[in-house]
Amino acid sequence: MRSICRVGFALVAWAVLTGPACAQGLIHQLPADGTTVRYQVAVTQKAADGQTTNEAIDVRISSVGVAKSDAGDVRWIEISLRRPERSQILKVAIPEKRFGDAQNPFAHIRRAWLKRDDAEAERVDPERARRAVAVFLVPHFEGLAGDATETIETKQGKFDCTVREGKAVVTLDNESVESTGKFWVTPKAPLGWAQLELRRRTVRNGELVRESTSRFTIAEVAADAQSALPAQQ
Repeated sequence: MRSICRVGFALVAWAVLTGPACAQGLIHQLPADGTTVRYQVAVTQKAADGQTTNEAIDVRISSVGVAKSDAGDVRWIEISLRRPERSQILKVAIPEKRFGDAQNPFAHIRRAWLKRDDAEAERVDPERARRAVAVFLVPHFEGLAGDATETIETKQGKFDCTVREGKAVVTLDNESVESTGKFWVTPKAPLGWAQLELRRRTVRNGELVRESTSRFTIAEVAADAQSALPAQQ
């Protein structure tokens, strides 16, 4: 079998979607096993006091194995987030039938593992893993809509896309994260989208904590994904 964001990411992505509003998130379509997709992410964050920071992050999403079960095939998805001095890897098992048809696959995580920097990988609760993806990476949007078309230029070449937008709200403890997402959707990108502009507002106890804008752009696609956590199944 091929085996190849704090709680930050530390516990805290088959069809072209046109027409009526639909739900989608980090993974619009399930790629072939062994596929890895790297996105370059430019992040600008503004704190409540007005201080602004910029950061460049690499996010890699890979399919690193298929397990058999009585309920059907289960796909291992590995999400790697790398900053200049930090790295996190989240590995989750999700039934293949939970991908597509506007479902939220991360609501159906069966097992999850997390590795931070040089620490040993640890088993984490599936619900905490789901919230980590939603709050610190890309949430699931219940109302993506739009039929405008646009051709974008990336390191992987040109993509003819349908632009779809939506909003999502995720609550974590006493914080609420309000997200507005704009996806450039195309079936030619392995995960179903080539670019994403994600705007967030984090509110704690009714007060604004920070705002951020993240732009994900597809940068690399490969078919030789190997798990960084091969023993964690």
